Amino acid sequence: MEGDIFYQITVTLWLILPSFFANSSALLVGGKYPMDFYKEWHGERVFGKGKTWRGFFGGIFFGTLLGFLQEYSAIHYISFIVPPFSYNIYQATLIIFTMSSSAMIGDLLGSFIKRRLKYKSGSNLPVIDQLTFLFFTLFMLLIVTPSFFFKYFFSLEIFLILIIFTYIIHRAANIIGYLIGKKGVPW
Repeated sequence: MEGDIFYQITVTLWLILPSFFANSSALLVGGKYPMDFYKEWHGERVFGKGKTWRGFFGGIFFGTLLGFLQEYSAIHYISFIVPPFSYNIYQATLIIFTMSSSAMIGDLLGSFIKRRLKYKSGSNLPVIDQLTFLFFTLFMLLIVTPSFFFKYFFSLEIFLILIIFTYIIHRAANIIGYLIGKKGVPW
């Protein structure tokens, strides 16, 4: 079962969920206070109006909370289907927090890049909008927990599946955010 590509994909998608959840939940809890304090750099806002402190820390909180719920369920209920992040609580916490916080930092980095390229908040810039949080998460996992990264995320098939899945999930989350009035645009 462990050599089966479908099993590997299932495990990888399960394990990356704190990153996805952090990135998506920031939209739901976002608030008034922009992270760039309305400051500009070279005539453009540093991050834009959509990046708020409450959204940033709310995303980290909810991504981390989901990760702990996953860890608990993997250890106690479904370890026969998916593995826990680690049986060591300190390592599991490091992995979960790294995924949640790096997703939010990666999203912030994408916003910073868009402003430097003169894209306004809410405008669509493919790849940057959808994938910077994922790329930054994987980069940080490689640095912080290389054994975890190489065990679950280091193959071309998995990487391509993550890109496709990320694009689909990101698009769906933005459409839902638009429909419930949390986003001004559906992308």
